[in-house]
Amino acid sequence: MVEIDLTPEQLYFYSYSFSFCYGPYLYDFKYDSHPSLNIRGNIIVNLPEFNEAFNCPENSRMMKSQTEECIIFGPDAPQTKFLN
Repeated sequence: MVEIDLTPEQLYFYSYSFSFCYGPYLYDFKYDSHPSLNIRGNIIVNLPEFNEAFNCPENSRMMKSQTEECIIFGPDAPQTKFLN
């Protein structure tokens, strides 16, 4: 049996990210209304739980500041503001 040196929380984030790993030949981006796969996969770095799971230093590329967040969904998203 293979032993993995990861916590359950780290395994969760790895499995979440792997669900968005597709080659360009396997995924047709032109007809999908969802954000691109890299955005959906990388968004987890904004979660405090991600930082806790991997003990990211504050200056790490994997630790995003709350003030530097890019809001792409919800009432504060740029496109949503035009609809209200």
